[in-house]
Amino acid sequence: MNGSADSGMLPSVDFNIDFICFAHEAPPELLPLGIPPEYIVSERLRMEAYRRLALFVTQEQIDSFEDELEDRFGKQPPQVIHFLKLNRIRIAVGRAGYTLVKVSKGLICISQGNNIFKLNGIIPLLDCKNPPAVQLDHLYQLASRIKPL
Repeated sequence: MNGSADSGMLPSVDFNIDFICFAHEAPPELLPLGIPPEYIVSERLRMEAYRRLALFVTQEQIDSFEDELEDRFGKQPPQVIHFLKLNRIRIAVGRAGYTLVKVSKGLICISQGNNIFKLNGIIPLLDCKNPPAVQLDHLYQLASRIKPL
């Protein structure tokens, strides 16, 4: 799919996830997501990377961006890998028509208005005993299986 043709079709997705932190550093119980200045030293290039990522509407665009980051800046630190994964979740959830991903104490609420995603008739859960990176992986696996509203 061509990103420019789809750009108006992906709804904005809000995140409220209790185990992540939108920063390149976080307390140990939270998963940091972002692009550290040690990875992309230029603030202008870092902001451009954030801006570009926010506009992506396909998984293929993220794949290509991931390759570009690796080519230009080297191996991605965990914060960048997690941030890209969250954007993959954003695209999968948005493509399915949902606009909110909320995770609180393991309870996953993916919704659009009164429409709440259920897996086999139940609201899915994450195991809070898992490290935050594993929880994000499980959330991504779930998001990639969501069917459109």
